[in-house]
Amino acid sequence: MRSFLSTQSPLLLATLTLTVGLTSCNSDDDNSGGGSFTPPAQTTVDDILSGVTVNDLPATVEVRTGDAPAGDAAGAALTYTGGGTVAQGSTTQGQLSAADPFDAMVVSLEGIGGFYEIGLDTEQTSVDLFVSLAAEAPGGMINAMFQGRRTGDTSFGEAVVVPLEVLEVGNGELQVNLTWNTDADLDIHVFEPDGTEIFWNNTVSSSGGQLDLDANVNCGNVSVENIFWDQVPPVGTYTVAIENFQGCSQVDSDFIITVTVPGQAPMLFTGSVSEADGLLEISTFDI
Repeated sequence: MRSFLSTQSPLLLATLTLTVGLTSCNSDDDNSGGGSFTPPAQTTVDDILSGVTVNDLPATVEVRTGDAPAGDAAGAALTYTGGGTVAQGSTTQGQLSAADPFDAMVVSLEGIGGFYEIGLDTEQTSVDLFVSLAAEAPGGMINAMFQGRRTGDTSFGEAVVVPLEVLEVGNGELQVNLTWNTDADLDIHVFEPDGTEIFWNNTVSSSGGQLDLDANVNCGNVSVENIFWDQVPPVGTYTVAIENFQGCSQVDSDFIITVTVPGQAPMLFTGSVSEADGLLEISTFDI
């Protein structure tokens, strides 16, 4: 196993999600989801989103049935920064902010029943929100909708609509996913228990591990990477690392890694990485 040039202890987020992920950077693969998707009848929001998490804040997250609240023009006016291209099983980060403090938020999907309601223990004017897509989410375009409730109000404000392009990627018995927030060329590396390295220059291992999406070669705009096993992976300790292969005029890139291990709650790790960091160890896990 190659040695790491540096290590980092990224934030491990408590989460209610079942998340999965994306892929590495240095090929010409394009797994674009294409046009808008048509979900099966009776689909609800928790069939497409596997969870919603608020970063670094105590909060209560609940899935509600029925339609999302009607927007009140006099309610909290949120601004959302984020969105863009995601993938089946990936986690996307965005920031919700408002001029006035808010104490609750709603996340819903246009045309889909049900919604996530997030109650904050303390009012905020800005929060970092992590939204995870289920591995079974249809590929294509979907509109995510975000609403806020001003502290002291009883109704939610009008929704801010954020288009998301959902790419189709592989999933199976184990997934390790990477998303980031710039056009930089980041690469994900996973070391199997026997030291086999899966990355852009070795995309398939003898155990069945595969890197199936290699993104942002020469500074693109996909910013997702995915390694998965569609059969039972080897037992032992795995190491996840990333490299900022090419910064593309960006000094640092913020990232999210989602590790989904069979029979265990998924884990999210966040941080930032620059070209100077080299190959940066992010986490280890056992299966």
